[in-house]
Amino acid sequence: MAFLLTTGLTVSDYCKNGGVLEFELDALEVGGNSNEFETFHSLKYKLHTGFELPPTVIIHDPEILALIMASCDSWTKFHAYTYARKGSIVYKRLHSGLYNARCEWN
Repeated sequence: MAFLLTTGLTVSDYCKNGGVLEFELDALEVGGNSNEFETFHSLKYKLHTGFELPPTVIIHDPEILALIMASCDSWTKFHAYTYARKGSIVYKRLHSGLYNARCEWN
């Protein structure tokens, strides 16, 4: 379960007004129930410096976004919402093996 690190801004405020939130989460949340992304050649050297895993462009289809918001887990919903607002999520692997996720949209 993603743990909110940011103080002074709630998820609700973020969804309404934008801003920056940081979370700590495990690899399975980052990779959608798989940590296979950690072995991808294009990512394995960026794990500690920062990388994104943006969804496909269909996220901007209102019907697809509504389906995600109705049926997915909370992190997937948050991820989809951030990108639908033209935001970004940058992940960085921590020494603990967990990930920091810096989420931003304005």
